[in-house]
Formats: sequence, structure tokens, C-alpha cells
Amino acid sequence: MNSIKTYGFLFFIIFSFNLNGQENFKNEGERIKYANNLFEEQKFIEAEPHMSNFLSNKNNSEYNFKYGVCVLFKYADKSKSIPYLKKAIKDSEVDPRAYFYLGRVYHYNYLFQDALNQYKKYKSLASSKQAKSLNLEMYINMSENGQSLMKNLSDIVVIDKKTTSVDKFNYSYDLKDIGGRILVTEEFQTKIDKKKNHKSIIYFPPLNQDILFYSSYGEVGDNGLDIYFKKRLSGGGWSSPKILPENINSPYDEDFPFLNSNGTTFYFSSMGHNSMGGYDIFRCNYDATTNDFGPISNLDYKINSTDDDILYLVDKNNKNAIFSSKRSSEGGMIDVYNVKVQLLPMQNIIISGSFKNSILAEDFQANIKVQDVRTNKLIGSYNVDKESNYNILLPNSGKYKFIVETPKSEKIHAGLVEAPPQTELKALKQEIELVKINGEEKLIIKDYFDQSPENEAVIIANLLKEMSNPKINIDQYPDSILDKMVESQSEELVIDTDPSQESNLENDTSENEIINFSEQKDQLLNVKNERLNDLKEQSILVSNIAKLKSEESIINAQKADDILLELESEDNDSIKNIQLKLAAKFNATSKRLSQEVSNAVAISKRMNEEIILKEKEILIIQELEVQEDLVADNNQEVEIIESIKVQLSDPSNEKSTVEIIQQQSREKDEKAKDLLENAEEIKSEKQALQSQLKEEKLILSSTKKRKKIDEQNSKINELESKISNLESDVEDKISQYDELVLEKKQLEDQAKDLQEIKVSQKYKDIPLESDLDLEDIEIENESTISNYIEKNDPQLESVVLAIVDNGIDLSYSTEENTNVGQDSSNSDDSILENNKGEELKEDLTLASSENTTGNLSDSSVNISKKEDDSFKKESVIKEKKNIEFVENLPLDIPIAKEFIEIPAQTVNGVTFNSESEPETYQVVAEVDKEVVFVQNKYENQTNNKIIEINKKSIDKINVLSNETEELELQKLDMDTEKKKAKVDKKIGKINKKKAKAQLKIADDIAFVNDNEIKHLNREISSNKKEFEADVKESFKFKQAEKYEVAANELNAKSVALRDQANSEKDKVKKGKLIEEAIEFENTAINYLVKSKKLYSDAIVEDFSDDKLSVAKTLNPNQLKQSVRLEKLSDVALQESKIYSEKAVELTAQGDVLGAKEYENLAAIQKKKSSNYLEKSLDFKKIEMAIVEDIEISKSLVDAEVITIASSNEFKSFYESETEVRELEIENQKLKAKKEGYLKMYDQMVAKADALEQQSKTETDISAKKDLINASKNLKIEAKKNKEFSEAIIYSMDSVKREIKNKQMSQALVLEMLDSTQKTQIKALAISGKADSVLALLPEEFVDTTDLLELDSLASDSLDIIEQEVVQDVKLPEVKPEIVPVNPEDILSKDFVPPTVITQEIFLLTDEKVYSQENPIPLNPKIPKGLIFKVQVGAFRNPIPQDLFQGFAPISAEKVRDDITRYRVGYFKTYQDANQAKNQIRGLSSSYRDAFVVAINNGERIKLSEARAILSNQPVAILPPTSPSSTNSLSNLRTEIAQDLTLASVKTIDQTTGIFYSVQIGAFSKPLLKENALNISPLVVSRVNNLYKYSTGEFNTIELAARRKAELIDDGILTDAFIIAYNNGRSISLQQANSANPDRVVEYENPTIYYIDFGTYGSDIPVDLNGTSLKLRDFNVKSRSRFGGSQFFSKKYNSLTDAQIALNSISSDVVSNSKIIKSTRDDFSFNYEYKIEIGVFNDLTDELQSKFDKLKALDIKGTEINGVTTYYSKSRDDYDSVTTDLNACKSQNLENSKIVVFKDGILTKIEETLNSFK
Repeated sequence: MNSIKTYGFLFFIIFSFNLNGQENFKNEGERIKYANNLFEEQKFIEAEPHMSNFLSNKNNSEYNFKYGVCVLFKYADKSKSIPYLKKAIKDSEVDPRAYFYLGRVYHYNYLFQDALNQYKKYKSLASSKQAKSLNLEMYINMSENGQSLMKNLSDIVVIDKKTTSVDKFNYSYDLKDIGGRILVTEEFQTKIDKKKNHKSIIYFPPLNQDILFYSSYGEVGDNGLDIYFKKRLSGGGWSSPKILPENINSPYDEDFPFLNSNGTTFYFSSMGHNSMGGYDIFRCNYDATTNDFGPISNLDYKINSTDDDILYLVDKNNKNAIFSSKRSSEGGMIDVYNVKVQLLPMQNIIISGSFKNSILAEDFQANIKVQDVRTNKLIGSYNVDKESNYNILLPNSGKYKFIVETPKSEKIHAGLVEAPPQTELKALKQEIELVKINGEEKLIIKDYFDQSPENEAVIIANLLKEMSNPKINIDQYPDSILDKMVESQSEELVIDTDPSQESNLENDTSENEIINFSEQKDQLLNVKNERLNDLKEQSILVSNIAKLKSEESIINAQKADDILLELESEDNDSIKNIQLKLAAKFNATSKRLSQEVSNAVAISKRMNEEIILKEKEILIIQELEVQEDLVADNNQEVEIIESIKVQLSDPSNEKSTVEIIQQQSREKDEKAKDLLENAEEIKSEKQALQSQLKEEKLILSSTKKRKKIDEQNSKINELESKISNLESDVEDKISQYDELVLEKKQLEDQAKDLQEIKVSQKYKDIPLESDLDLEDIEIENESTISNYIEKNDPQLESVVLAIVDNGIDLSYSTEENTNVGQDSSNSDDSILENNKGEELKEDLTLASSENTTGNLSDSSVNISKKEDDSFKKESVIKEKKNIEFVENLPLDIPIAKEFIEIPAQTVNGVTFNSESEPETYQVVAEVDKEVVFVQNKYENQTNNKIIEINKKSIDKINVLSNETEELELQKLDMDTEKKKAKVDKKIGKINKKKAKAQLKIADDIAFVNDNEIKHLNREISSNKKEFEADVKESFKFKQAEKYEVAANELNAKSVALRDQANSEKDKVKKGKLIEEAIEFENTAINYLVKSKKLYSDAIVEDFSDDKLSVAKTLNPNQLKQSVRLEKLSDVALQESKIYSEKAVELTAQGDVLGAKEYENLAAIQKKKSSNYLEKSLDFKKIEMAIVEDIEISKSLVDAEVITIASSNEFKSFYESETEVRELEIENQKLKAKKEGYLKMYDQMVAKADALEQQSKTETDISAKKDLINASKNLKIEAKKNKEFSEAIIYSMDSVKREIKNKQMSQALVLEMLDSTQKTQIKALAISGKADSVLALLPEEFVDTTDLLELDSLASDSLDIIEQEVVQDVKLPEVKPEIVPVNPEDILSKDFVPPTVITQEIFLLTDEKVYSQENPIPLNPKIPKGLIFKVQVGAFRNPIPQDLFQGFAPISAEKVRDDITRYRVGYFKTYQDANQAKNQIRGLSSSYRDAFVVAINNGERIKLSEARAILSNQPVAILPPTSPSSTNSLSNLRTEIAQDLTLASVKTIDQTTGIFYSVQIGAFSKPLLKENALNISPLVVSRVNNLYKYSTGEFNTIELAARRKAELIDDGILTDAFIIAYNNGRSISLQQANSANPDRVVEYENPTIYYIDFGTYGSDIPVDLNGTSLKLRDFNVKSRSRFGGSQFFSKKYNSLTDAQIALNSISSDVVSNSKIIKSTRDDFSFNYEYKIEIGVFNDLTDELQSKFDKLKALDIKGTEINGVTTYYSKSRDDYDSVTTDLNACKSQNLENSKIVVFKDGILTKIEETLNSFK
């Protein structure tokens, strides 16, 4: 009964607010009928107030049901409707839908099983038709899905969250990092869509995507909403719609599709599939080439919820995403989330417990506060309910302090709880009890974390509902999460604290112990850091030594190899012996050095591992607060933690690398000894068993009985088995022993080498590289060992033994060799070695020379000399004509006359220069050296899959091939035929196995190679169709042809070998033939790849986008580069179509693989076509700009040139033009230099490839090797030239940026001029006549315009389309004044930094700087120019003002409503800021994440950008002072003194220091003595052509405020306000009250332009309503203005850009569009200042006459509620409208006043003035 009364009271209140609703109905019955209709139409939000009213009058089951449903859909809290629906279903006659909607409530609240129960109850009561109308089966499926999806819980990082209305939510999507646009359009609607009023929300992708997805009911509409797609047609428009396949479109609704930027992942929302409720978001892979959609997956909780989750868009980098959800919003509203794409594992812990007070039973409703022990952060406050239960939600596992208070006790209790990590979301059971133990109150916490509480499902569901509504939490997540979960345990804690004592829970730790621990920690950190730095230095040194010794090893190994190669031709035995000895020395030295390299690499790797360990140790130590925190988080950390514990008490325990190695060596030695002892024990055991075996055998020999014989045999077998096992054990132990002895030896060698490095002086001065790759050094060393040392060892073994027997030392170093060579008494060895080196050089040079002259003279290899000269001659003539054409243009295009000469380079006796072209060479149809069995990657994707399938067999073949090679090498060392025959037998067996494996995959490999060769030939065929006649003369084209021809010859040989293999019966021979065929095919593939690359490069090699190159192609006798590219695009597109048609044809024939191949080729050609077209548009833009300049140059009026040249604007423009010309010439020179290096690179590579080809046919081994080495040398030198050319590109980019900057400066000069002035200035500057005209000007000619006259120009004469502009006056640069900073000021809350930072402002202090009384300054003015600061934190919630200690000044900078950043100091250089950062980090582990930020003119920039600024603009200077200078004020005083009719005033510069005054007005003319205000004394200043008057000079703001109040109270001025001056400068009140009022405050309010499409009250043009695509690129937006909604474009930074954009708008689109100039702040504030003239019912002739005189104010009447008020036009700023007010007053319109509108709504002027900076 009481509950009914409560509901009745509530409804009475609701009813009283809805009485007005009854006025629209004749009677109650009509209202009931209306409300029921709304309910049946599912307009529940509109029906809610009516149902509320009915329920208050008649509390029955029907209205409980209907009101409950309305509440469900209106309010964010879905559980509100439960009591009403529960009450409704108590009536057995209630509408069965009550069960359905109660199920929906449970469903929304994650009670999936309860929901299923209600759904099934409704299903049993309702007809199938009724169930279908409510999609009952869909919701049953969703509930079942929900139960399974709750197993996949994840967490999301929320960057931002906005609540907006459902019908406008798409406007809240920020697409700057995504691209494209979101539109609601009728353009693709079907008849059913229109009937259902469905307008698809479509994401329009950027132009680089040619497919568009959208939702529709289709033409039939029998499957609900489905997703369709259209493709962008090449001629414009879209293709016909196609529906997506069934794996996307389910029987239920699908909507909100989105394809990511790279076209590989497709997202959509669906009510089908495995949605957990409403629309869920799904994703799948997408293949654009086949239009295939892969398997779909649900994005799971928390992205999805039980309500609608829609329109998931991902940015281009796949880092952030935006989506919308109704999960926590009121009816009609929706939340838009900006989140991180990367999901995190759910870490929340639920604790569900009961509380018992055994001391005072009725005092049970306790409050439990939970605090994180590590961070001391309050997690939350939880209350025990009436049933003595509580539920606590922890953010993650860890230690927490539970602080318990009860209402009737003054004592506060606390206990520790350690929440274990969880692998799944479940509730952990807990009990808390207050007891008395020995007369003292104690808190007992019992954790039963291995048990589940009652009603666990309900508890989890409630918390899931709470967690599903994520808040902005980006600053709460750590960089990493726990990797490993530990098992939960049940434990009992009896921990308590007395609140009168300190709050620290670990109260058994005394203050002295904490201090002692802190000292130990700091001492250990110092030791660790020193060790870390030492390790880093040593690691770099050791890796460099490894590299050095590796290079020495190679040199010695090659010398030994070269000598041995020459021995075959040496007949003199004496010399031969000397050579062998010398080779043995070189080889031994190389071997020794290689071992030292291995040791050095091992040492360096060890040190790198130590560095990682030390960094981890330091991180752990830094985070320690007390020693008890030293607990390992995982098994890997246990050893580290134990080591730190030991070292804390004795930091000197830190061991060096040598000591660690020596300790490991000793450990290896001890293990080896143990193994040896163990092996001896096993041997003894084996011997005992052998003796026993002998005895048992004797017994067996004397036994006659069968049974006894069997028993004896069994014993013998058992003993033999044991002995055999023991023998194996002994072998294992001995093997392990040998390994340990070897490892011990290696460690000893490493320790010895490292000690020698430390004490040695010979590495003191070697140059060090810090980024050496140890893997590369290892590979190079292994290559030396296998290719030289091991190869030559057998031949030198006998020599080495003889030398060693004679006691000769074989150690030989480069250093020793040098010393020997310098000695006059050189040994024969040394002389021979030196002579041999010279002979090798001569032989190499001679071989190179012979090869060059011999091979390159062949007519089959090169074009004839005559053809070459002819081609060069034609090129020279053509270039000369092009230059003449450019020079004759009526445009002065700079042409560089002198170029930097690149010196010729001679390699291997051949000279290369930057003028010559590479020479073609013959490509031999022979197999490449070391050709691979299969390619690493095939261009045809099908081939890669086939190879992957056969990988096991391929690996087996490679292993068998290696075994065969090893055996063949072994045969070379064998001296008898018998041994060789034995090896041949082994080889034969291996070859059989190999043949079997080869035959198994022969068909697949044949298919792959044939497929790849055909694919490459098709691509080459397409490439060749793009060529023009003159291009075919190029080296690259001709060489590509040669590779193509050779590839086809190789393929033909392969076919012949395969034919031969088919007829071969012997499997081994057959396998060898197939292997040979594969080698030919793979070489052919390599050749075709190279051919394709050469063809591709040849097509585009002569395109260039510099101005001169483009100008040359404007010659009518040539094709423009843009046209050539268009043709190339057309050819590629045509090829794409041919391939596509072929793919369709093959698909119809059932050839799936063939169709796939042609689809792939079509995609390649289509992409190529698109790239060509894009480049064509870029070139066309440059061409059009040159043509436009030619037309401008032609328009120059000769009679006006002197006048034009005399203007300051021209001089400024031409100064930049001259600089641009010089930069363009510099760019031409750099380009020529780059091309010169590239030419030499091409020549060297061509020559190297030619030598490589020649080596294939060379039969002489020595000559072959020389050719290969010469080729390698050339490629090394070629690479250097390539690197030179790439370095020049960076310089060219820098020049281009500088050109762009100069051109922007020119645009600014022209910006304020009319079109005729602009044209004539530019025409003269670019015509080439400017220097001649300037020479005619008299030297004394200067612009005599006085600055004051310029300043006093009427502002209306400078109007640019309705907006007033003040002429900029260029004054001399002012160097920044060094403002000294008082250290005491730095510590003040009022500290404001100087305008320009000239010296570091930062100090470390032991004082407590900031507090509630002296808070951290919020948003202080940022100094101008480039500065650096150190960021120490960013917080969502307010922080204690004394949180940061030890440094100052700190500034708090509010990023948005909920994030505040805290930054320290003001630094001129990064080095100073970085040093401060390190100092701050050293103060406390709390600051370990501090980092340096760069700020330029108030805007945060990247550090890389800051470096660029520092390199280009070393000094930041103050902008010029404003016209309100001392000189201007002096002139003003003179003006007033000379005119006796003017009011007596003081100018602001006549009073020194700070003073306050009360502003009374700003006027276009000085005030007369007789004025309406009659106020004195007066103070005046000049700003923006206005005279600003104020009254009084007050020392304090309080006195000024008193004067302001008097003026307002007397009715003289209603809008007076206080201003401040300092030494003749206007300053803000904040600055005047600050600790540093002398700083120069400058604020830049950048000028912007935008296109105004008009302001409309109604009848908005179709092109502006958001559905049209015509203005898509203008990003049209609207804002509320006084006259309605103003529609405008995106912002442009220059008038030129805005004009180009305006010109591109078609004449039939928004015809009244115009450009508006504004400033960033004015535009952002959206204020409209107007003059309200007054209310007039009729305009008299006199009034009309006054309005006519004020025509410039565009006065119009606005009717509101039948009253017409007249207003002037809108102004963006207060100063401009003040001028308008004075104009109105001059026409005696005395009632005129200034009014201001914000977003179209009347606002107080005081509020607007306070908004401005």
C-alpha cells in the first residue's frame, strides 16, 4: 500500500507539469486514444507524458505496462522500467507484450538468461504473427549470442565522447584523420526507401577509392535493410547498385558500411549474425580485386553493447576509430565515441562481499573506501546495503587498502586486500567483520576468491552494465598490461591501523628505515647507471673491433687465396714453396682473426644483453617506495629481484663483464668435473654389471633344465639391456663434458680478449660507429671462414705442419706486415708478397682493360659508334632548340648557364664521366651463378601459394643437394680409387632420394615457373605498348630488349631439357635434367624481372617537373608532359580492359586460375593508369601556371612601367621574385649534379653487369675470378654515386621549400591590391624588363607617403567585400629586449614569462612553491617564437596544488574541458630543456615519464619541426611595433595643441609606469571641447584609426572601479570599462596585476578567408542542404547568425586560394557566393556587432534621408512579434562598430546604440569584450 501511495505522489508531480497537454484534447477519451496510437506506432518518447498521466489516475496493469515500455525507451537508465513491468505481469490478463518488453529490459541490462525466460513466456502466449512483428526470434538469438560473447571481454581506451541527437550524430564525426565525408542523401533511394523514409547515412570515400557502400531496402524490401555498393565510373557518376553477398547481409537489418582507407577491411552494423543486442558492429577482410568478403567477426564487448552500436570508422593509420552508441543515452540521443582501435584485455576485478559488525550488530551500514596501495589513488567509495552486502569494482589486480567506517563508531579501520589477476570476469567472494580481540577493535578481511557469491549472474550483469558505459579514460591506462595471470588464493588478513597514527599502512616501517632504504636505493641506482654507461661504451668499442678484425681477416684470407690460385702456373719449386709458406701465414692469420671476431661478437652480444638487464633493474629500483615492494611479477623477474635485494645492502657487489664471464667459466668447469665424475661412477656400475653378466652366462652354460634356461636367458637379456643403457649414458655424459670444456675455453678466451681490450692502447684512436649490425659482422666472418679459410686449409695443412715443426710462428698481422715491408732487409716472403700484390693489381687492371676493349667492341653488343654519335647530335640540337624557345617566350624563365663540374672517376682502368650514357652489353643465355631452386617471392600470387604447399619437399631437395656437394668435396682429398668409389656409392644413394623428391614436385615447379614467365612477359608486353619512338633509342630500352631476348632463349633451353627428361627412364638422370631445366627457368625469371624494371624506368626517365623542363615542352613542336602522361594512362587503362575481358572469358570457361591471373594483371594496369593520370594532373597544373604567367606578361602596359616600378609593392614583390629566380637556377644546378651522379651510377652498374655476363662464358678460372671481382668493385663505387645523388635530393627539396616561402610572401604583397595593380606588378616582375626599368628611375626617388597619413586613412576606403581592413605598415625590425627575470617572481602564481625568451627560466628549489594560496598559473601567455618546455603530467581531475615539488615555474594549460597539462620552465634550446628533464626525472620516480615539448608561437609542434626551424631561422624576433608608437602619439599631441576647438587631453605616453583608466569611447575624430560627454580629465590613444578616450589616471584598480561606478550610476555611460597602460602601452588587467607587467604582450590573430554562400532564414538552396555532392570539396558548414543560418566553406589562408576555389564553383550553384575576409578569433567567436537605430513603424522622409546618407551601413528593418527594429550591417569587432555608432550620432540618431549577437542571439557587450585576448 505504501508503495502505491509513493507512486501516486510521484505521478501527481509529473501530472502537474503536463496539465497543458490536456488543453489540446476535447476529453480524456480522445487523449487516451491519441496516446494509444502513439504507443502502437512505437513513438514511446512522445507517448510517455500521456501514459504517466494515465497511470497517476488509474494505477492498473495496462498503464504500468505501457508506461514501463515508454520509460524503457526514453531514459538512459533502462532498469527504471523494471518495477512497472514486473507489476504489470502480476495480472494474468495483461497484454502478453509486457513479458516481451520485460525481456527487453533484462536484455539491455545484460541479464541474458532472465531475458530468454521472458521472451519464451511471451512466445507461449503470443501468436506467430505477433511474435514476428516484434522480431522475437531475433531477440532470442541476440540473448543467446550475448551469453557467449560475454566470454570475450575487452576494454577500450576512450579519447573523447560527445552526446548528440540521433538525427545529427554524423556531424560529430571528426574526419580529418580519416578522409572522405559523411552525407545523408536521397540520391540512391529506391521507391521502398522513400516509402519507409529511409535515407542512408553514406560514408563518401576520398577520390582514391572507387567503390561506395550504402544501405537500402532494395526494390523488393522483403529482407529488411541490406548493404549495396556502387562503383565510381571513369567518366563520372556511379554504376548500377549491387547487393553484397549473404555472408554480409543476414535476414535482419544491416547498415552503416565503411571500407578502410587501404581497402582491405570492411566494417558494418547488423542486427543479425551474432549480435548481442540492437545493431552490433562487425568487420571482415575485403579483396578489391575479386570483390570477396572474408568471414565476419563481432567486435565484442565493449565496442558492442546490448543497444545500437553503429558507424564504426577507422583512421588511415588504423590507430583511432569513431563510432556511435545508444547504450547510455536518453531517448532520441546518442553518444559518439573516439577510441583507440587496439583493444585491451579486461582487467577489472569484481569483489562481492558481506559485512558483519560483531561489536555492535545494528551498526552494519558501513562505508568502504578503496585506495590503490601503489599510487595512493582513491578508487571509489562503496556502501554496505540493507542486506549487509556490498559490491566493489576494482580497475585491475593488485594491492588495495580497504578503509572501513561505520556510522556509530569514531574509529576508522583499514586492511590490505591483494586482488589476483583473472582470466575471466567473475565475482570474488569476500567477508569483512569487525571484532574485539583482547579488548581492541580489529578488522578481519576474509578472501574466499576461489568461491562464487550468491546471485553472481545479477552482480556481474549490473557491473557489466556499468562498465559498458566507458568514460574518457586515455590518461588512466598504463603502457602495458599484465602478461601473465596468477591463480587466486583464499587468505585471511587481520590488519588494522589507528587513525590517530600516520595513514601509511605499512606502519611497522620506521622513518629511519625509510630514510636508510632511500639512501641505499640512490646509491645502488648510481652504481647501476655508471655500470650501464660503461657497458654501452664498451659494447660499441668491442663491436667496432670485431668489424675491424673481420676486415683484416678477409684481406689476409683473400691474399692466401690469390697466392694459391697462382700456384698452378708456377713451375719453379723454390718459389712455389715460398708462396705456400706465405699463403699459410696469411691463412693462419685470417683464422686467428676470425676466432677473435667470433669472441668479440659474442662479448658484444653479451654486453647488449647486460644493457637490457641493467635498464630493467634500474626501472625496477626507480619504482621502489619501500623494500617490501621488491616482489617479482613473474617467474622471469625472480632472479633479478633476488639480486637487487642483495645489492641494496652492498652496492659494491655489482660485477663487471669480465668477472661475470670468469664466474660462468668457473661454473662450466665445475659442471664439467661433475659430469666426468658422474661418467666414472656409471662406468664402475657398468663394470660391476659386466662381471655379473659373465657369471650368469657361466651358470647358463651349465644348466640343463628348460625352465631354468629360460629364467637365465631373461636375466642375461635384462643385464645386457642395462649395460647398453649405461654405455649410452656414459657417451652422453662425455659428450656433455666435451661441450662444457669447449664452452669454458670460449669463455676464457672472451675474458682474456676483453681484458686485453681494456688495457690495450692500440684501439684508443679508432673511429667508432654506434649502429653496427652484429649479425652482418657474423655473416661476413662466417663467409670468410667457409669461402676461404676452410677451403684452403687442406691444401696448406702439410705446409703448416712443416712450419710448426720448424718452430716458426705463423701469427701474422697487417701491422706486422707493414713493419716488415718498411725494413730494408725484407725477407723473401715479404718481397714476394709485396710484388705479388702489385702483380695482382696489374693483372686486374690488364684484365679489365682487355675485357673492356674486347667485349665492348662487338657489334652484337653495342650500337655502332656512328649511330651513337648521330643520336647524341640529334639530342644536342633538340635541346638547343628547346632553350631558344624558352628564351623567346615573353616570360623571364631563369636558365642556368654554368653548372658544377663533376670529376670523372676511374675504376678498374675504365673512366666514367657525367656526360656519357651507359653502354649496352650482350646478355648471355647461360645460368646465373648460384641460381636459387625457387624464387623468394613470385609476382603471381598463385605461385607463392603453390611453393608454400611444396615447401617441405623443396627443403628436402636443398638438404640433399648440400650433402652431395660436401661428398664431392671430400672426394678431392681422397688418394685411392677405392675410397672415391665408396663415396660415389653414397652420392648415388642421395641422388636417388633427391630424384624421388624432385619428381614428386616436378609438375608443380614446372607450372609455377611457366606461369611466372608468362606473367612477366605479359607485363613487359604491356610496358612496350607505352613507348614512343624516341624513347626506344635509350640505353634502358635497348638493354631491356637484350634481357628479354636472353630470357626467352633460356626458356627455350628449359623446354628442350624438360622434353629430354620426359623420355628419360633413369630417375636420377631425369631428376638432374629437371634440376638443370629449373636453373634455366629461374635465370630466365631473373632476366625478365630486370627487363621489366628497365622498360618501366625507360618510360618515365625524361619526365621532370621543374619550371624550365615544363616550359620546354610548351613548344608547339612537342607534346606536353601532361599530354604524354595522359596517353600513357590511356594505354594502361586499355590494357586493363583487355585483361579484364580475358578474365571474364576464362571464368566462363571454368579456368579459375587463369582468370585470377588476368584479374591480377588488370589490377596492375589499372593502378598504373591511375598513377599516370595523377602525375598528368600535377604537370598540367604547372603548365597552366606558366601559360597564365605568359598571358600576364603580355598584358604589361608599357606606358605604366615607370609608375609600377616606383611603387613599394612592386619593389617588395620583385625582391622576392629575384630571390626565386636565383633559387630556381640553384635548383637547376643541383638537378644537373644529381643527374650527373646518376649517369655515372648507371654507367658503372652497366659495366659491372657486362663483366658479370662476360664471366659466364670465360673458361679460364683465374680470368673468371678477375672479372667477378672487377664487377663487385664497380658496384661498390656505383653505390657511392647513387648515395651522392640521393643526398642532393634533400638539398633540392630544401630549395623548393624556400621557393614556396618566397612565393607566399609575394602573394601577401599582392593580396591587398586590386586586380589591375596585381596584374601589372606581376607582369613587370616576370617579363624580364624589370631591371631595365628600375635603372631608369632617379636615385633620389622614394615613396614619401607619411606613416601617419597612411594610419589616418578612412577605413571604408580599404573595404574588401564588406569587411574593414587596416593597412599594414612595415616598420624596421625590433630586436627582442632582454627582460631580466627575478627568481622570486618565478615562484609566484602571477608569474607571466617575457614575450621573447632570451635565456633559460628554470630553477630547482627545496622550497614548497605552489599551494592552494599560491596556485599553479593557469594558461599564462606563451612567449613568441620557438621555445621548449618539460611536460610532467596531464590530468583529467583537479590535482593538489602542491603535487609537484622541487622545480619552478610550472604552468597549467587546459587542453579541453577535462584535460589539463602541466609543463615546467621556458628554454631557448632543446639541450637546456633536455638537461632540465633529466634533473626533474632524477628528483622522483613520479616524474620518470617527463618529456620535452616544443612550442612555436603558442602552438605545439614536433621536435623534428623544431630542429628544422632552428636550422633555418636561428633567431626569433619581435614583430614590428604597432602604429601607436611614441612618434605617432607625439604627432597626436601636436595636432590637439594646434587645434583650440579640441578637448584638452593627455596622451598615454605622458605618464610613466602603470596606471588604470576608465574607457568612455572610441571615435573616428578627436573630441571637441564642447561634447555631449562633458567628462574630464581625458586620456587618449590611437588604435586602428580610432581615437580611444578614457578618464582618470589611477594607481590601483579599486580607484578606477570606483570612478567607473560613478559614471554608470550618474547615467553618463552605461558601458564604461576599466583599461590599463604601462609606459605608453595598452596592457591587459591581468598583466597589470601580474608579477611581470613589463613584458611585451603581442597577440597574433591570423587573417583567414572563406566563401560565404549566403544567410538564409528559410528556403535553403538544395545545394546547401547536405545531400548534394556538388559542393562536397568545400566542406560546407553553417552557423547561426542574426538573419538565419549562414553557410560557409572551409577556411583558406590566402585570398588567392579562396578566389581559385570560388572560380571553380559552377554558375548554377549558389549564385550569390562571395569571399569574406575575417580573422581567426573574430570568426571563432561568431559575434555580430550592430547599431540598433531604433523602432519605427513608418519611415518618414527625414528618417529615410538620414538612412540614405548612411548607405554604407546597409540599414534594414527586422520584424519580430509585429515590431520593426532597424539595424546596421554586422561587424566582426567592437572598434569597427564604434565608428558606425559615431556616424549614426552625426545624423542625430540619438537613440542608436551598440548591440551584439552571439550565434544569432542577443548578448551582453561586457561578456563579448571579456572573450577577446
